[in-house]
Amino acid sequence: FDQGQGALGADPHEVCTSSICEAHFGEDSAAHIHEVEEPQVRALETWDQVSRDFGLSDAKTVAAYVAVREELDTRPLLERRFEQQLGTVLPRVDGDHLQLFQVHGWDELEKGPFGLREPSQALPDARRIAPEDVDLIFVPGLAFDERGGRLGYGKGHYDRLLAQMRPEAPRVGLCFEEQIVDAVPMEAHDVAMTHLGTPERLVDCRRG
Repeated sequence: FDQGQGALGADPHEVCTSSICEAHFGEDSAAHIHEVEEPQVRALETWDQVSRDFGLSDAKTVAAYVAVREELDTRPLLERRFEQQLGTVLPRVDGDHLQLFQVHGWDELEKGPFGLREPSQALPDARRIAPEDVDLIFVPGLAFDERGGRLGYGKGHYDRLLAQMRPEAPRVGLCFEEQIVDAVPMEAHDVAMTHLGTPERLVDCRRG
């Protein structure tokens, strides 16, 4: 589920997290999101757990994103994969869609139209990766529920991307425990997460 553009403006990451969550889930949930401490440490714990459970070193092509603001920090994952020269794919905003490119290091990123760090326009087209070739994808969001529901940023970029992926490829929503709510409103076109990864646990959203 993605919030409407009118609520968020043009930038899917330029949002007031607390006001959106308060409108949908109440003041307590909104406040919890801003109580996160030591995000770097907690992010490292998340990657250690997810790496163990998914065997990321064995996954040929992993898609992730460069986190912003209150999102769970993805730098530990990206740095490890860059150092180990593993297949790492990041999205580039292209109008209403996300294009995926294989990236080998931080120097291949630049600021995109929304101020997000994304693959450079100078990367050759040969680095473009089709969504159906991704083995596992990590997905950002404002809020999630344990059935796989996701509250997105308003433009539907990820819903369109996920719809093109192989159904069996894991879709892991990354978040802090404070971002998991009882229920996220889902629409027919929304694509559910198969798992949630937090610093405390890995949730299998397919279990029931």
